[in-house]
Amino acid sequence: IRQATFSPDGNSIYFAMRDGAWTYDAQFPMWQVYKLDRTTGKSKSITGALGSAMRPMITPDGKSLIYATREKTQTGLVLRDLERDAASEPRELLTELADAGLAEP
Repeated sequence: IRQATFSPDGNSIYFAMRDGAWTYDAQFPMWQVYKLDRTTGKSKSITGALGSAMRPMITPDGKSLIYATREKTQTGLVLRDLERDAASEPRELLTELADAGLAEP
């Protein structure tokens, strides 16, 4: 378990965890972001990145979770609405910035 961050209310912890053991020719995804409910003690994966998802961070307003993704040679940032949780469609931030001319694809 790596890179843990608490929800604004302190009831949840978001963290990156390796799925499976490391091997020389490891199969992806290797890392995913999980949510631990501190009241029940249960955790579940909240990402399904094809490569990996890691480094979760809560936004300053406490309403969203940002995490990094990595697939093949591409790195991305994803924004997920915490108020809607699993019902929200994650947004690919680097793609949106590139489309707006604010970042290189």
